[in-house]
Formats: sequence, C-alpha cells, structure tokens
Amino acid sequence: MHLKRVQPAESRHVCGTIVLALVFLLVAGPVHATKYAGAFMENGGGARALGMGGAFTAVADDPSATFWNPAGLATVSAKEILLMHSERFGDLIDRDFVSFTQPVSWNILGGSSSGIGLSLIRLGVDDIPFTEHLAEELDRRGNGNGVVDPDENIHLLDLQDDIIYKSDQEFALMFSYGETVGAWQMGASVKFLRQSVGQYSSLGVGADVAVLRMERLYPLPHRTLVDMLARFGDAEILWVQDEPSNMGAWPFMNQHLPTAIGRTIRSVTRTQSSSPSVGSLHRHEQEQRDLLDRAFE
Repeated sequence: MHLKRVQPAESRHVCGTIVLALVFLLVAGPVHATKYAGAFMENGGGARALGMGGAFTAVADDPSATFWNPAGLATVSAKEILLMHSERFGDLIDRDFVSFTQPVSWNILGGSSSGIGLSLIRLGVDDIPFTEHLAEELDRRGNGNGVVDPDENIHLLDLQDDIIYKSDQEFALMFSYGETVGAWQMGASVKFLRQSVGQYSSLGVGADVAVLRMERLYPLPHRTLVDMLARFGDAEILWVQDEPSNMGAWPFMNQHLPTAIGRTIRSVTRTQSSSPSVGSLHRHEQEQRDLLDRAFE
C-alpha cells in the first residue's frame, strides 16, 4: 500500500519515511524465497514508465500504476488497457505485461474517488535442454564410475534425439486498488506468483508495504497523522532515513513525534557520524543494504 500526497507541501521537506505495514511472502511446499524471488517482475511495464525510470512512481496515472504505484488508481477516469510485449537476446526470452484499470463507484475507506486494476506479467524461456535422464547412459559410455564426469558430456552429441526440451514459465497476477481520501491517495496490491521449470515449481503470495512520506516538519500535522495512523491499527511504526541518527529529521522527530501521535516509534538510520557521507562507495552501498534490511525485517 502506498500513500501519496495530492498537493505538494509548501514548507520544509523531510528525509524520512514512516513504514506502517508488514511485507509477507508465503511459498508453497519446501521451496524458500530468496532475495531474487520474483525478480522477473522488476522491470514492470509501460513504455512511459520505463522511459522515466523510478521517477514514474510519483506520477503513476495509467494502467501501469498497478505495478509502479497503485495509489495512482485513485484518479483513473475511464477504462484503460495496456499491452506490452518484449523479446530479449533475440527471441530467447519473451516477456508480456498486460494491465486493465477502471474507476469504481464504491470505496473502502470512505474517500471521494477510487479505482481498481488487474495485471498479469509473464516471462518465458523456451527450449531449455534437460539431460538428467541420460546420466546413466553418459556414464556407461565413459568410465562407468557412477558419476558423469565433464569429459563424458561429449557423448551428448550422440544422444541429441533423446534430449528433452522444456520451458521456464514465470507468472505474476496482481489485484490493485487505489482511493483518494482527503488530500491523500492510497493504494494496495496483492500479488500471486508462480514459477515453474520442468517438473519444478513454486507458488507465492505477496502484499505491498504501506508508506507515508511526511512533507512538513514544523508545525507537525498532529491531527492528520493520528487519523492516518488509526487506519493501520497497532502496526509497528518506523522512522526510516538515510542520514546518520544524529542528523536529518530524526533528532527533531524523536523529540516531538511520539508525543504528538501517542505511539512508540522505532528508528532505522545510519549510525551516528560527524559527516553525512562515509567517503566510500563500497561502504555506502553496504550501509544502504543494511538500512533496507532493517526497515523490512
């Protein structure tokens, strides 16, 4: 779920984010998700969005908003469909992105406008050779030690008619919803993922994270914050910022925000430092990964 302000703030901007929801991933059977699970989805879809890169997230307002920012569905005014097909490495890898969006007359949070979207992402790799069933024959034609040694693979040239070819199929089905509530747009997506290659397959279910970006430090919008946070029950609240803990907005927010909203807040920042820069790209990337890991643990 994403929260996006409709009107830009006229005062000080913040370098902080409040994370208000949890990410979950359920994988069927003994399969375990890694950080690369669902990697085939990462490029999203839509020529306009891909041309703008990550900047499109802030202005998402077409059917590709189901991927980039479902909050953009809150302002859709008509039924729209987006179709995209791409091929990579010749025609070795085929990728399709299909999305349909439309406005709806009902809403969940009592807002003024809302929209829904349905998207499908498919990535396919055809003609992948499987030779597991030929292991015994390869070993028999070699030294017969019960193991297929590297030099025994040469016999695959004589067994080409026995090679089985299969496909890698990866699918993501997304149901998305967006709604305008007051001066904010909110959205959420539920994703169903299925990946299969040969006889191996996995299934996953995921949900987006709810994020509220504060655009004004002083005076704190107490009532707005309390009303917005109330929608998420007792979800843990984090203050996440890129700066060290003794810089940026956190020292001020740590002093005033818990009292303003009557809730405990956990900070996720870099360690205290005398400089906002670590002076090393490698160390910066390490700290950035650690920051994100702690924010979404």
